[in-house]
Amino acid sequence: MNTMERRYKLVVGILLTHILGFILLLLGINYSFNHNMAILQTVLNVLVIALMGLFLVSAAIVWLIATGKGPLVQRWIFGLLRFGFNFFYSSSCFTARILKIELDVIHRFFAEINNAMVINKGLVVNPEEILILAPHCLQWSNCRHRITNSVDNCTMCGKCLIKDMVSLAKKYGVCLKVVSGGTQARRVVYESSPGAVIAIACERDLMAGIKEADGIPVVGICNVRPKGPCTDTMVDLGLVERHLKQLTKGVN
Repeated sequence: MNTMERRYKLVVGILLTHILGFILLLLGINYSFNHNMAILQTVLNVLVIALMGLFLVSAAIVWLIATGKGPLVQRWIFGLLRFGFNFFYSSSCFTARILKIELDVIHRFFAEINNAMVINKGLVVNPEEILILAPHCLQWSNCRHRITNSVDNCTMCGKCLIKDMVSLAKKYGVCLKVVSGGTQARRVVYESSPGAVIAIACERDLMAGIKEADGIPVVGICNVRPKGPCTDTMVDLGLVERHLKQLTKGVN
């Protein structure tokens, strides 16, 4: 069983937990109220059933995209899909905390779902409108050159992946920025107003950035942390390049 399949099963478990919770809530409402409060009881029942319906529709949307069985995401329904995505993501995180499930698993799953939504939207972006946001922890931890001001300060020594990131950005003619954290990342996005963002970060920061993007398409890539968080991290450059090709399809 591969990693993605395990994440699918985990999210299915969370989905079933939600459904059980809704059923128990309905039973609790019907048990607690007497006939003198029939109107309030009915209203609460309707609200719970409506909430469960919204959750199930949201889960179905996410699942269709995750399995590749959904149609191409048309622009006019993208807002609805995004709403369903956000609703299911928030409720899954809430349940994961209660069940003491590692949240990084949930964050990574929904980052991959988000990527599928963005790519399936059929978006085509000019290379100069694409922003690659990379975390400073990709830089060799003993390097003395500050590249968060400008990646041009990189000496291209090859001791970390920044050299390859710079080369990749130049190859496709896209903008590369290395940021020290979420505050700087938000400022860079605000100032550059890109047509699309390819963001590299840990699972939690990635999903926070995706939710705060305010309508800007974001493709998220989780970093690899062989030495632990925030130190000499790595990223799959092949995946970065694949997303660049997907976003710039048909653009010379």
